[in-house]
Amino acid sequence: MLPNDTAMTVRLHFLRDTFLKQSTAQSSTLPDSQKQMIPQGTTLVILAYLTGQPDNHIKITLKDIAFKGFNTWYVYADHVKLVYSPPYPLDPYVSTVISNSWNTLSSDGETVNSEIDSENTESGIKALV
Repeated sequence: MLPNDTAMTVRLHFLRDTFLKQSTAQSSTLPDSQKQMIPQGTTLVILAYLTGQPDNHIKITLKDIAFKGFNTWYVYADHVKLVYSPPYPLDPYVSTVISNSWNTLSSDGETVNSEIDSENTESGIKALV
């Protein structure tokens, strides 16, 4: 979990047209009620993420938005990038890309990777707020 005194936001930036999905199955096999097309260039603020999901997916929880009644989705990792930045509009000069791993921010502002502790991580998703 990030310290409460950090004013950083994690965003999901879409590198190409792709689907948010309710599972890691191929989007062509899912009914419309279980997928949401997101156009290239879209950036969404997320509350939590978990990389390393089956078939190269990231599990995300969206902040302040839901599609089709859901705010937790899967997305294909190669179609998006996670961006860690201040909470104002996305600025490529101050943002840093988050690699596909668990990330926390130490009190001195350094990004520290940590391993998943399934016994202490409720539902397996890392909270960012």
